[in-house]
Amino acid sequence: MNRKMRIFLCWAVLMLLTVGTVFAGHLEDIAARGTIRIGTTGDYIPMSYLNPKTGVYEGIDAELSQLIADSLGVKIEYVPTSWPTLTADTLAGKFDIALCGISRNYVRAKTMAMSDAYGEGAFGKTILCQKTDAKKYQSLADIDKPEVRVMIMHCRL
Repeated sequence: MNRKMRIFLCWAVLMLLTVGTVFAGHLEDIAARGTIRIGTTGDYIPMSYLNPKTGVYEGIDAELSQLIADSLGVKIEYVPTSWPTLTADTLAGKFDIALCGISRNYVRAKTMAMSDAYGEGAFGKTILCQKTDAKKYQSLADIDKPEVRVMIMHCRL
């Protein structure tokens, strides 16, 4: 893991733990249980992805989950969720926190505690392309051309 990523993940852990300080009793429950239950969709590369070959969660949020668990001295218990049921599962207490590249929005903020942004807010958007085209797209100017097609991902609840 490179230095920028380590700094980013440490910052993200601090942001997430500030949300947790409001729920000190909840942290005591996690410590007593010895596990932190992390809700994730496991379908959102590069944030949270359940590798079907290994059965292991991978990605930025998997690394962040491990940092959080290590900081609390507990193990991780992943709890599968889905985008349509994320809010209901969170409110039902099926997991302690959810990590899967979740976007902040008004509807979620009305009913759930949310950390500061730790992805888009820290580094901006990421440009993805086929590996074979990597040398063609080194800057925004390289993609700001009429012949280049882009896809925009819209988030839904």
